[in-house]
Amino acid sequence: MSLESYRPPFVYSDADVVFSTSDGVRFRLHKLVLSLSSDFFKDMFSLPQSQSLQTTKSSALPENAALDELPVVECSEPGNILENLFRLCYPIRDPTFSTIEEIRATTEAAMKYDMPEAIHLMRRELASQIPRFPLRIYAIACRLDFESEARAAAAAVFMQKAQDTYVEELEEITAGAYQRLLAYCNPQLSVRRLIYRASTNSVPLPRSTVPHDPTLAIAMKLAPHPFSEEDADISLVSSDGVDYRLSRLILRLSSPILEAMFNDSTVMLEPEVPCRLARRTLYLAESSSVLMTILTPCYPVDPPDVPNFDDAFAALTAAVKYGLQPAICFLTPLLPSLCNDPARLYFTGCDLGLRTLAAAAAKDAASQDLSNLAYPKMCFGRVSGGHLYRLLDYQRRSKAAMSSITTDRAWLQVLAERTTLSHGCRSSYGGESSYPCWFKGYMKALEEMTSLSRDSVTDVDLLCRTLRGAVRPGYRSTPCSTCTDFTGCTNLMKFAQLVAGRIEDAKAKTHLRWKP
Repeated sequence: MSLESYRPPFVYSDADVVFSTSDGVRFRLHKLVLSLSSDFFKDMFSLPQSQSLQTTKSSALPENAALDELPVVECSEPGNILENLFRLCYPIRDPTFSTIEEIRATTEAAMKYDMPEAIHLMRRELASQIPRFPLRIYAIACRLDFESEARAAAAAVFMQKAQDTYVEELEEITAGAYQRLLAYCNPQLSVRRLIYRASTNSVPLPRSTVPHDPTLAIAMKLAPHPFSEEDADISLVSSDGVDYRLSRLILRLSSPILEAMFNDSTVMLEPEVPCRLARRTLYLAESSSVLMTILTPCYPVDPPDVPNFDDAFAALTAAVKYGLQPAICFLTPLLPSLCNDPARLYFTGCDLGLRTLAAAAAKDAASQDLSNLAYPKMCFGRVSGGHLYRLLDYQRRSKAAMSSITTDRAWLQVLAERTTLSHGCRSSYGGESSYPCWFKGYMKALEEMTSLSRDSVTDVDLLCRTLRGAVRPGYRSTPCSTCTDFTGCTNLMKFAQLVAGRIEDAKAKTHLRWKP
């Protein structure tokens, strides 16, 4: 193969190895240079060629590649990323970067191939982008476990007040990592220090459906009714050795995922059981209590008892993992009755991909103080910072929609036509065109609330304080008798209910925004 077929400047005629990229770019390189730059390559080149390298006779390369008679290393990175990496290894001009994506990809490649000097230079390149993209660099630094860059980026985020903006990289760090940044940016702090936890910064991979190792199961015992029938044709064995015997037809209708897993399962032959009655057996990682909870809704029997939220969460996690729709439909409505924290319910719904649960919980969580959330790893460690951003964004938009009730009075003209509000105070002081004497005090109380809800605007104590403060114009402390009598009280209660209805309308028009 001619030298023109390779990416300049890596066309060395004395090269002793060829690197081929995912997009077909090739580099002629020196093993010695790469070995000095990377312990990964040093170890790879020290192995016998048949164990580490592919020759140019590989079918992935053109036939004329064999003319070089050099070993070829196939890489998963594209050509521009590997060119950047090799420029950092050779005494030539350093690479120039046009995007953060390119910087990050080059950094990850340097980490993958264990190239300390390249990693050092790329970390410096990342740090140089902090003034322009502080939140993006914070998320990338958390993802790559670069603590010093994460702290520097957090300081820049605070100075630029950029913590409430959205960047795509928030989807790759945990809600806990983003929450720690928000806590750091709290303007009320007198001492500002970022809490950095390397082990909880990256969103974990999806839960695996790989069957449990049967050698880890203890001696089996039979599950109770209805999972103990002798004529059952399949078995699910829990991690603590309980055998659940089921009808494969029922399982096929309930969980296509488990049905597919049975195609690779083993056949269990019990002592003194004819081969024709042998049951296919699947060993699962879940405990017997979890399997009992998620399998029972598949049968026409009494529903299982779920005493607390943790048990329900563990069972629902398994049900979602295996796509057991009867169990999902049974457990999802049960969660709100076992947990009075809507924010935790929201993150649970996000973790398990249950958008209906998450959206309903977000509506309730929007009226709470979400500035100091603190949840265990089970909740904050499995959902992304993007989910936390969307909850806070929904809260901000909900508050803005509801605050229009007190800041935009145009709606009162429409409301006045439906109530006696336009009748005003019947005393000579108020005038026929004025609002009731309690109106100003009631609206001021709403403006002072941190969050408006149906319960807060119709609170009995609030209405009583409003009536006591319904003073006639020109009087300091005498309540207006015409606005605080039975009719006046009734009008205030009706008006509060209409305000509550407007709040509910505002909530209904504000939707949680999901990532496309």
